[in-house]
Amino acid sequence: MRGPISAKAGLVLGLAVPMALTTLTACGASSQQPSVSGAQLARKVTAALTRKVGHAPDAVTCPDMVPARVGSRVRCTLTDDGASLGVTVTATSLTGCDGVQLHIKVDNQ
Repeated sequence: MRGPISAKAGLVLGLAVPMALTTLTACGASSQQPSVSGAQLARKVTAALTRKVGHAPDAVTCPDMVPARVGSRVRCTLTDDGASLGVTVTATSLTGCDGVQLHIKVDNQ
């Protein structure tokens, strides 16, 4: 039996997840603030948790259009094995014009 991610939440701290920004045009300037869609962020959180814990959660949902700037913090919701947990995703650094590093922390309860 795989066990719920909630039982393993303490293991899921400080994941650095490279993620492409969605509104940058090559390396040029854009008139819009770089951002990541909620759906793209949820996929990246799911992939990171799957690698760290060994199985994918049942679902991860995140708000739409998250600003891609250092210090941006977003709350997502993870559902696994009938339990819902909060997930805090923080942008820790920008990596040139093509990505942002993320810190992902699943609530303990």
